[in-house]
Amino acid sequence: MEFLFRSFKLAHTEVAFQLKSNPLEGKGRYERIWSKPPIDIVLLLRGRRQIWKNGLAQKGGSSIIPFACNVWDRSIEGKPCIDWIAPHTNSDQTLLNGLG
Repeated sequence: MEFLFRSFKLAHTEVAFQLKSNPLEGKGRYERIWSKPPIDIVLLLRGRRQIWKNGLAQKGGSSIIPFACNVWDRSIEGKPCIDWIAPHTNSDQTLLNGLG
């Protein structure tokens, strides 16, 4: 997670990453990752992402690991916003484009 902490130092306003959603759980992870600075937006990706290898989609392959788009935005105050992105749409990119 060093890349995440480095991005907090370098970014002027926003940092967004697509990460596994299971690290959102746990007291230790909250204290190490999510509370400093506190996360602002969590967009859970409904359904599973397709597995890619060497730039090619794998036939019948889908990930068993859930992912989320996580956004830290210094201009947002208050509690985190949690929402879901529908599977098999361009919503992922549309929502992320709207953040910047």
